[in-house]
Amino acid sequence: MTARAAFRWFRQDKCLMCGRCLASCPVLALPDIVAAAEKQRLVSEAPESSLPFRFCTTCNVCDFVCPQNAAPYELILECYDRRANEKGLPYIARMVLPDAPENIWSALRPLMSPRERELLTEWEQNLGKRHETAILTGFYTNLVPYLADLAIIKDLNLPIAGSEGLWGCGGDTNKMGLIRQTEAVADLVGGTFRGMELSKVYCFMQAEAVMLAEVLPRFYGAEFEVEARPLDELILDRIDSGDIKITNPLSITVTVHDNCMSRYMNGKPQEVMRQLVEKTGCRIVEMAHNRDRALCCGWAATIPTLYTGNGNPLATICYLLYSLRRRLAEAEDTGADALVTSCPACFLFLTMIRTLTGSRIEVYHLLELVETAAGGHPQRKTEERCWDILAHTSTIMLNWMTSKKNRRFFPPPEIDTTRVHPPQEQSSSDAARTKRFAAMYKSRLIQNIIVRKLLATAVNATARVYGIWLDRQKQQD
Repeated sequence: MTARAAFRWFRQDKCLMCGRCLASCPVLALPDIVAAAEKQRLVSEAPESSLPFRFCTTCNVCDFVCPQNAAPYELILECYDRRANEKGLPYIARMVLPDAPENIWSALRPLMSPRERELLTEWEQNLGKRHETAILTGFYTNLVPYLADLAIIKDLNLPIAGSEGLWGCGGDTNKMGLIRQTEAVADLVGGTFRGMELSKVYCFMQAEAVMLAEVLPRFYGAEFEVEARPLDELILDRIDSGDIKITNPLSITVTVHDNCMSRYMNGKPQEVMRQLVEKTGCRIVEMAHNRDRALCCGWAATIPTLYTGNGNPLATICYLLYSLRRRLAEAEDTGADALVTSCPACFLFLTMIRTLTGSRIEVYHLLELVETAAGGHPQRKTEERCWDILAHTSTIMLNWMTSKKNRRFFPPPEIDTTRVHPPQEQSSSDAARTKRFAAMYKSRLIQNIIVRKLLATAVNATARVYGIWLDRQKQQD
């Protein structure tokens, strides 16, 4: 794939500088005159001062409302790319880079059950085998592999293949604005699929199906000889054909969280998700921000914090908690019994904020609903996995505080396009620390009414104070 040194996604020649993109942003929701001024800042020589650079959660709504198709979201990604190559990335970014020993996948694998580790090994091995059709496990599905160990998945009789070494088909590197790295991922994925002789792949993560079908071809010039579709579509087809039978209809009210990439494919992933929810017997009530205007779950709110300030992970954690809490509050306001999503990343982090705040609303992955409605009994262990993630985050925080080296920025990674590398193993000292933190978080020291209420109060207060600060930032600008 050719380098794109002089290439720009953003079409400044088409942009009217009207600010509609930023006025429609569900996070900023700026008045028209302020939105136009912020757009001007973003295209200036110092975009770092603009609100979208500092607070974009990569929900990409701006692209879909632009009347000129000028690609305003990609303008933000271009700014991130320049900043990353000029200044580098902070230590906390290593959590989502498989080639870094601090990556979240290596940290969590020792905390998983033997069955989960067995699944992950099997999926990695299947990348080296020939399959005409396969299911692609996703970046964040590999943090909750038990979601694939359901009867409705086994009955599909399709091999599951994948590895963290596929870099999530470029989903995270693209959101981080790491253009050269995403080009490399596209080459790596294309070569892997050709070696497997794949013709069709169903993706656990809608986001990865979108990367393969639309984003990588459109913005990176990648050509795949593989048809990529979300796994949800296959599940819906099997229900309609009678291969999956709904024998235990659920009589609960749910609200649906639309993940950031579900707007692509003409919004079909959003419609398929709602059809599946209705097939399970649930009644849907919509959140204030839904479908084309849906808020990010909050996980991607970590991205702008990588490029602002001095790399202090506390800034990342505060914006993350605020964004997660805001989305959860919208779900609570519907009065629904449960919040449902089809994205494993959204599922994990919405479960985390629900756990930390003691919210009454349940959080389900869509596959769990379908499995239950089909008479199965899915494992409900995501809350436990969230404490494991918090344990690893605590290790990262401790490393950052105790080492000057870890407070330095590092250059974006070099990605080998010739073969899939498993995630780099964490150090023995980090592994031991994470295990100790995990044991403590799951012990009675933390898992008691008093501490959980104190924790909920602290998290809610942090989110509320950050929200006040963010509102002031918007008013000042």
